Amino acid sequence: MKLVQKAQEYWQVACVLSPRPFAARLWFALFLLLIPLRKKIFGRKPVPIRLQTGRITTTFFVRDAADIATLKEIFVDREYAVALSFVPKNIADIGGHIGSATLFFLSRYPDAHITAYEPDPDNFDLLVKNLHHFPNVSCVHAAVSSVSGEVPFFKNSSSISSSLVEREGVHDKISVTAVSLDDILAGDTDLIKFDIEGAEYAFFAATTGVERCKAFVGEVHYDLIKKTNEEFLSLFPRVFAYEERTVSPCRSIVYLHQ
Repeated sequence: MKLVQKAQEYWQVACVLSPRPFAARLWFALFLLLIPLRKKIFGRKPVPIRLQTGRITTTFFVRDAADIATLKEIFVDREYAVALSFVPKNIADIGGHIGSATLFFLSRYPDAHITAYEPDPDNFDLLVKNLHHFPNVSCVHAAVSSVSGEVPFFKNSSSISSSLVEREGVHDKISVTAVSLDDILAGDTDLIKFDIEGAEYAFFAATTGVERCKAFVGEVHYDLIKKTNEEFLSLFPRVFAYEERTVSPCRSIVYLHQ
């Protein structure tokens, strides 16, 4: 049953990101299915796949099922496809992982400058590999935290679960550079995407100028921040309108905009 479910999910990814004839999409989906098996045999060496989204056709490197899952969440489930009332000029992708969300925003806002922040060294290497040829993308090897400086970072067995918050599955603790959200807001950023695995409440709580940004969209991990929806929303001035879409019993995609 799990294999059938994965096959269905990868077919969805193929249909969205490889809009070619049926046979080509089928081969693409089968190739994706082989990537987790290849990982068991050869390790997490990045594998190139050819993606098409909007006007962008690019080679994108993935390592395992977790990387493919982010493509599904972003391009099939369209977690960040919010209806903005403006065209963003400067976007911050906080928790850039390997670049899936940045690629999504590039396809929607090709003239925007996007800065992707990623603290995990392995993820960051792949982030740069996937996005280095886009002149309007900057990759920053740093976490975004409640404070600037050096902070502890907990690498998880899954690349999408590493965090500034210690949780189950941690296999390594390292020190990483961090910038504060206030540092980012001091610029001209008008859209911020965040997915930082439980550190979101702390950095918004420490921020003094959220109203400088027009919109935020990201995943809130209520099980990790140990806060209620009302407590999280209390961090934002009333000038922000709020929308929420539940993606699991304890997690939601939230969209806050002025």
